[in-house]
Amino acid sequence: MKMRFFLFAFNLCVALQSHARTVYPTPHDVFVDAIEHGHAEGELQGEVAQRFTQQFHSHSPLLARATVIKRYRQTGCARLAIVLTQQEVDTPEGQTDAVLKIQLNYCNDGAPPVSLD
Repeated sequence: MKMRFFLFAFNLCVALQSHARTVYPTPHDVFVDAIEHGHAEGELQGEVAQRFTQQFHSHSPLLARATVIKRYRQTGCARLAIVLTQQEVDTPEGQTDAVLKIQLNYCNDGAPPVSLD
């Protein structure tokens, strides 16, 4: 009986951890994580998330996804495809997601690349 409970508790912990979302305090943190690992995905908090909440009157988390689409010769620099999603936004037609898709040339130090080579 104790072994079954242990296995149940262990599996529950694993399942909860696998659904845990990375939290990023700033967009810079998302971008750097993507540059370092090829992609990054999680919840964006802080000033940008507050602005989305104010603009779209939604209290759902602001989800951020960044993916490297090109690496530059300059170390720590890449072109990123970025998607910000605010869920459960009320519109006259009902609830929907507000989605912002952009591409950005970015370096780990927060500056743009010196060259696009």
